Amino acid sequence: MTDAGPDKRLSELRDRISDEGQHLDSYRAKTAAALGGGVFLLLLAIGACYEIISGNPSIWTAIGLTRGGFYVVAGGLVVASLALLALAWARERRRDLAREARLDKLEQEFADLMERNKIAADKRE
Repeated sequence: MTDAGPDKRLSELRDRISDEGQHLDSYRAKTAAALGGGVFLLLLAIGACYEIISGNPSIWTAIGLTRGGFYVVAGGLVVASLALLALAWARERRRDLAREARLDKLEQEFADLMERNKIAADKRE
């Protein structure tokens, strides 16, 4: 095998690892955004429910809402947070495990090839 062969294969592996990794990272980032948004809205909803239970009108009057309007906002926050949390859960359940396995295999092949090249270079010295 010539020196160009392993170098070309390493370059191909780098490109494929980069593409696969970018796709997986993008998917994970969207899942994390849905989860983070869901948790944030859930915390807002809990705060709104606390204000409703305590009967403190200062919050909804400060933002210019009636009590009924504040109930609608609180309910909307609950629904939106549960929807985002369900989306994050569904995305996590349907993630592409085969793609993750392919990426692991490519990374292992890359590491093996790098090790073989290092050993071959050490023998030449």
